[in-house]
Amino acid sequence: MTAPVPGHLARILVGHSGPVNGVAFSPDARLLATAGHDRTARLWDPATGKQQRTLIVHSGPGRPVWGLAFSPDGRLLATAGHDGTARLWDPATGEQWRTLSEDGAVYGVAFSPDGRLLATAGRYGRARLWDPATGKQQRTLSQAGAVIDVAFSPGGRLLATVGDDSDGDGGGGVGGGGVGVGVGGTVRLWDPATGKQQRTLSQDRAVWGVAFSPDGRLLATASQDGTARLWDVATGEQQRTLTGHDRAVRGVAFSPDGRLLATASQDGTARLWDPATGEQQRTLSQDCTVWGVAFSPDGHLLATADDGGTVRLWD
Repeated sequence: MTAPVPGHLARILVGHSGPVNGVAFSPDARLLATAGHDRTARLWDPATGKQQRTLIVHSGPGRPVWGLAFSPDGRLLATAGHDGTARLWDPATGEQWRTLSEDGAVYGVAFSPDGRLLATAGRYGRARLWDPATGKQQRTLSQAGAVIDVAFSPGGRLLATVGDDSDGDGGGGVGGGGVGVGVGGTVRLWDPATGKQQRTLSQDRAVWGVAFSPDGRLLATASQDGTARLWDVATGEQQRTLTGHDRAVRGVAFSPDGRLLATASQDGTARLWDPATGEQQRTLSQDCTVWGVAFSPDGHLLATADDGGTVRLWD
């Protein structure tokens, strides 16, 4: 049997009627979830490319699904919506389990590693922590500007929030959806148990995405200026700037072993980097904006979500 060629396009998933804003693999790798501008989230079998289920998240026009995340045990799927809700679903049945309401668009969601908390990123400068079992809000973390993405550290002792320093009402948009593109961006690290801010990492352009390395020592950020940046979590110092994209970087993801960092960009490429050296390893080219990237749990596949309504699976 011939070994697969690294960077080979293994499969294209077609089904969304508009841009695909985000992708996430289930912990057992049996499902791939996608978030669409067409107001749906969809579940796919990554092994066959067949669509398993469509979740109608919103009924009205102009209400994209911005992001999604599986719980650590794979029993819940959380979706982030422009209608001001995060919703919890049973991915096995497609039934909606719970709705968590906010006062503005929700751009991102993340479960804590133990599954006891769900973090939501909100338009009006707030990240919220919820108990997914009860739907009760546990804590609100406030900052200037929109919160565009959230991520828990591997041990769950830190929560990272990222965004821009505008008032969250501009026209740049998360995919053109109304988040301002500020002149500066911030990464804030919080203690989710107390709600206290531990550290602020500042840069000169808006930050669109964030991811912790598997060992929790590095934090990667996706930046409006076309770079991805790597930060030392313990000290808050910027370790490296990855340059090569021609336009904004919209998403970042570490491989499960931490040896690769994937970036998604408006320049129509996803790129693979060695975070230890900053060297670019590979460019995966598409003909439209790449909004999101995600590695499968075994690290063998990389999923990319694009503006053309397709999801690509790469070896």
